[in-house]
Order: sequence, then C-alpha cells, then structure tokens
Amino acid sequence: GLNWPSWGQAVSQDVGGSVSLQVPTMVFVTGAYVGTRIGRLRRRQKGKAKCRGPNRSIMLAERTVQFTIDRTMTQNLRGATVGWLDAAMREDAATILFKGVERSEPVQGRAGWSHCYFPRVDVGPYSTQVRLTCVLSIPSTGQADVQIVEVNPGVMDLKTRTVEYQKNPRDILDASSAVELKWKPQSTGKGVTLMQRCVQQFRLKMPWWFPVPEVVVQAVLKPFVERAIVSSQRGVFQGIQERLAASPANAKP
Repeated sequence: GLNWPSWGQAVSQDVGGSVSLQVPTMVFVTGAYVGTRIGRLRRRQKGKAKCRGPNRSIMLAERTVQFTIDRTMTQNLRGATVGWLDAAMREDAATILFKGVERSEPVQGRAGWSHCYFPRVDVGPYSTQVRLTCVLSIPSTGQADVQIVEVNPGVMDLKTRTVEYQKNPRDILDASSAVELKWKPQSTGKGVTLMQRCVQQFRLKMPWWFPVPEVVVQAVLKPFVERAIVSSQRGVFQGIQERLAASPANAKP
C-alpha cells in the first residue's frame, strides 16, 4: 500500500486525490490519441512513397510527456460510523468510488477487476470513449483500495457503432494510479474522518509532428489533471454523504 501520512487534525483541503480522471482530461487524452493514430497513418503513407534512410526511425521517434501527482484530502462525515461505511463498501464500493463513470462491468476471469466506461466524447469528426480497468479491494475494516491499471482510449466506428479499443494502450498513454481511502472514528464520537490519497502516474506519447513542445504540453496538462483530480475527490466524498442521507432510518448508524 501507499506510505500514508500520519492522521492529523481533520479538515477539508483543496489538495484532493482521485479514483478516476474526469471527462475534461479524457477529452485531451482522446484528442492526443486520435492525433497519434493519424500520425502513424501519415508515416505509413510516407513510407510507401519514399524509402526511409537508416536514421529515419530515430528522427520520427514519438515524444513523451510524463509527471507524477500525489494528492491527499481529508473530510469529516458527521453521523456515520466505521461499521456503517464498512458495510456500504462491501455492498457497493464501485458505485461509491467510481464517480463520473457511465457504467461498469466485471472483467471476465479476473475477480475484483472492473471495466469502467466514461460517457462518449466527440473530438472533431471522431467519437471516443475511455475505458478504465480498475482493481478494487477492501483489505480490512476502515479501508478500501483502488488500482487503475489501464486507461484505454477507444474510437467509435460510426458505421457499426462499436468502439475499437487498443490492444496495448500504453503505446499511447500510461495513466495508472493507486488510491487508498481510509476512515476512522472521530474523537468526538459523532462521525468518522475520511482520508483519501492518490498517486497518479501520467505518461503521454505524442506524435513526432505534434507542433507543441513537450514542456508546453506539460505546463498545460499537469494543472488540468490536478484540477480534475480535486473535482473527482470531492465527488467521492459527496457520494458517500448522499448515500448516508439516503439510507433508510433503520439502516442509519
């Protein structure tokens, strides 16, 4: 697991973590994917028209933007107990944790693994949909862990209305992350304190012809991803609060 900071005074902070990236970030990613796909097509076409020299493959090497984001957010949840939240996670952790996801389905043959699909996004003439592959576990009372092991940007075939996902999406994007959500009783005995930490690894490959320097792409993309992470973290906490509020009276802690 992650090396957690010690439990301190519980306060809401705008330094959130995330279970998943929100749709705005996915627009950027899928746009980059479409560009990369077109770039490879152009290179294949050029290769047919002109024989490449011995150093041509080096000259056309794809460029990479990569960074790591490590974010933690804490929040008090009045009226909840550790036992109630344990039971809620065992019953339906995916719904609680995967905010912003259109639908999810289990990965066949892999216990605890899920495919989570974001809403479809139109990027120019293309229609794209991002699929996350997530591993969810509840190792002990007071804790839930999520590993996002793959982010796969797919492109829809407008004729067949089917989405084509990549056999190896890491050729384009590696955005794996580890998330731990913990909860413990407040010292006042009137609720629980939630803490969530996310470590996000982000590595984006750009086509050689992309006209923007890597440093500029990172300067734009990193704060964009950070804001999406904060928004997603808040959404997870809000989802837990809404679940508590919607619980039948006899099921409330």
